[in-house]
Amino acid sequence: MPILATSKKALEQVRRLHAMDVGIKGTTGEIVRSERTKTMKTKSKVLKHVEWCMPLEEEKANKTLTTLRMRLKLKRESCLA
Repeated sequence: MPILATSKKALEQVRRLHAMDVGIKGTTGEIVRSERTKTMKTKSKVLKHVEWCMPLEEEKANKTLTTLRMRLKLKRESCLA
C-alpha cells in the first residue's frame, strides 16, 4: 500500500528518496549510471573548460584528449608553483 504524503515536506522527502532510488543526482535531474560515468562526465567538462580558457595562439590543429590532458596537467602545475 502506498504511503499518502500530504505535507509539502513529506512530498519532498518522498521525491528525494525516489530520486536516490532511480539514480538521479540531486535536483538537477542528471542521471548518473555509475561512479565511473560520473567521473568521465566531470573530466570531459573540465577538459572542455580548459580548452575554452586557453588562448588562441596556443591552440593546435590536433585537439586530442591526450593533448588536452597534458595542457591541463601543465596548467595545474603552473597554478601550484
